[in-house]
Amino acid sequence: MLDLPKDLKISLENNFQFIYDIESSEIGKIELLSLNEIKLTNAHCAPHEDISDYDEYSGLEGTYLIPAYNLVKSSEDYLHEGLIAYFPTFKLYGSFNDDHEEVRLFRNTSWTTIINNPIKYLDEQWDNQSFAFQPTPWPGYDFQMLYSDPIFTIKGYPNVCEVHEEKIKRRKWISEEDLEYDITCDQFSFINEAQKKFPYSGQRISESFELRCTSCHLLKKEFIKNNSKPKVYKTITTNIYGFAKCPKCNSKFRFRPTSLNNGMHNCGQKLIIQYHKDFKKT
Repeated sequence: MLDLPKDLKISLENNFQFIYDIESSEIGKIELLSLNEIKLTNAHCAPHEDISDYDEYSGLEGTYLIPAYNLVKSSEDYLHEGLIAYFPTFKLYGSFNDDHEEVRLFRNTSWTTIINNPIKYLDEQWDNQSFAFQPTPWPGYDFQMLYSDPIFTIKGYPNVCEVHEEKIKRRKWISEEDLEYDITCDQFSFINEAQKKFPYSGQRISESFELRCTSCHLLKKEFIKNNSKPKVYKTITTNIYGFAKCPKCNSKFRFRPTSLNNGMHNCGQKLIIQYHKDFKKT
């Protein structure tokens, strides 16, 4: 069953097509699908660090999968899929471009609004109008890893953990215990194990809170301790100007008491830093 607004269904049942000045549109002429041609697909949405500082997949090669109904059958000048779409989980219209892994949603926009001014919405991808925005796809949407063998998908966070049949709840985030350890297994092995046994172990949603299943969280801690070695402090000395170089990531920084978090550099290396004997504080 198609999860579409009633007025949209009626239009597509009657083979409705937009009426607009084709010469004035960036897209040109398009043709809408009929209702019996509509199918649910997944729009690809890349992780965006500028949307959220807490998207833990932003450094991975992959894409979020957001359910969408493409409404366009053909386009004279552009790839037709996603030029206008409906996103049932957001209950919003918008557009998607899988080549650029971009999803844009329209605020406060009904089907009637689009019909009355189709060019405004068809051309939005090029005009970046204020009524459109990029969604935050985590933590509720699946993330498909690329370049893994085989390709696999990290599940989005639901309301209930299907592995332990527990509610996934909002909990206060505490600095991760696993920062004290170096995981000895490779990244994909860890992710594979997590998806099978503790898929919802914790996902930051703000500065102070995360979502997690308690059982998943405890199993993750156990796995890390069984597949890790404690991090070792390394002693380094600044130069005469007070700059230090981390031996793990090779980044240089001016050493101050606030440079480390509980003795740890931001790359995870534990450090004991001594000032050069000729260093003079200014």
